Amino acid sequence: MKYWIGTLLAGSLVLLAHDNSKAQTQLLDSATLERVEPYESLDTALKYADKTIKLVLRKSHLKEFPKDIAKLQKLQYLDLSKNKITEIPAWIDTLKDLRMLILSKNSLTSLPTEIGRLSNLIYLNVNQNELESIPVQISSLQNLLWLDLWSNNINSFPDELKYLKNLRVL
Repeated sequence: MKYWIGTLLAGSLVLLAHDNSKAQTQLLDSATLERVEPYESLDTALKYADKTIKLVLRKSHLKEFPKDIAKLQKLQYLDLSKNKITEIPAWIDTLKDLRMLILSKNSLTSLPTEIGRLSNLIYLNVNQNELESIPVQISSLQNLLWLDLWSNNINSFPDELKYLKNLRVL
């Protein structure tokens, strides 16, 4: 009888935990995100917006950051590299679950201050752009492990970078 009650109680706790997890998106680690099959079409990703975790629009001849990406609220991995994007929109901070953001080989000249609100970001690649500065708000990215700024026009780095305690690669 004690075994049965214990099993029933444990099952109830698991059920409660499961129901609670539906309210929050499960954030994936970088290794798992790398293995997730990406959507390579924005139209297809939008059809499955509530399930889209990974979107890769590399070499898509984009000249601007697609506005419809804001509809992908569960997005954790976004690759817009090798396009001609000149600006990251201020609404980037609405992508609260974003873990990996790849914007290399574009035509970016700046990063919006709102990028500092992507609190789950662990990987940011903005190499081979035309960045001239880094906003001090980047120091708010306390989960950031990797920041790739290679081959830009940055003359000085903000002192606030020292607050990125988890940063492993710069």
